[in-house]
Amino acid sequence: DPITAEQALAAGLVMQCVDDGEALQATLALAQKLAARAPLALQAAKASVKDAATLDETAHLLAERRRFLSLLGTADEAEGLAAFLEKRPPVWRGC
Repeated sequence: DPITAEQALAAGLVMQCVDDGEALQATLALAQKLAARAPLALQAAKASVKDAATLDETAHLLAERRRFLSLLGTADEAEGLAAFLEKRPPVWRGC
């Protein structure tokens, strides 16, 4: 059965509801927030979300673990740790 936007928000199916005419502004704000994140980690997260629709739980968890492990040892991992310890924003390179 169809549900309202507020019901979808309460059920965790959507992360935000915006008023009419504010969707573009909200989308751009989210895009800017995501663009500031580590690109390799975002790619891995996106792939995991896509996998959730096609893989069973065990296969999905194994794929997610492989993706996580593939991020270890990257320049972005080192940058993230260094930025955290130096209390500065990270500069992601996507490698």
